[in-house]
Amino acid sequence: MINTSSILDSLGYMKYKIHAITCRLDLGIGRINRKRISEWLGGEYHPRRFRAPIIRFDSNKTIILHETGKGVIAGFKSLRKVKQVVDELADYLRIDKKNIKVSVVNIVASCSLGRMVNLENLAMVTKSVYIPGTFPSVHCRLKDSNVTAIVSGGGNVSLVGAKTRKDIVKAIKELKKIIDEHPEV
Repeated sequence: MINTSSILDSLGYMKYKIHAITCRLDLGIGRINRKRISEWLGGEYHPRRFRAPIIRFDSNKTIILHETGKGVIAGFKSLRKVKQVVDELADYLRIDKKNIKVSVVNIVASCSLGRMVNLENLAMVTKSVYIPGTFPSVHCRLKDSNVTAIVSGGGNVSLVGAKTRKDIVKAIKELKKIIDEHPEV
């Protein structure tokens, strides 16, 4: 067993950090004016290059909105901020907020195991592929949580594919259980 007290919070859960949330957006309306959308917050619209307006908030926070009223929101770190931006967009377009549907597609998070990991043994235990010359990490598809954990030799973990915070916690618990049950990892 490893000493995980320094990487656990007061409830005994491993600490993690959310880096980005990707959501599917449906404004619940028919066609929208792409040029008008692109004017909101100085968005970009180049129909010859890409047929949907792109609205960038920072270098990594983006909304892509198609003329059908459907799109993608990516790069925000909290659902509260996503909702705030969607509400601003609804106010700008003067549409009813009740018809808007936002669903989380992916949450990217990271955590640290607090120790070095033997990647070859982890790959064997989890039946994952490990090719050190191509990518020096193991991609573990966690069965119970439907999340992929990308584990580096230094013990850093990136979690991809979660849809809720519960999925992240479940994935961390599953990975911790695998590592605790197999001391050779």
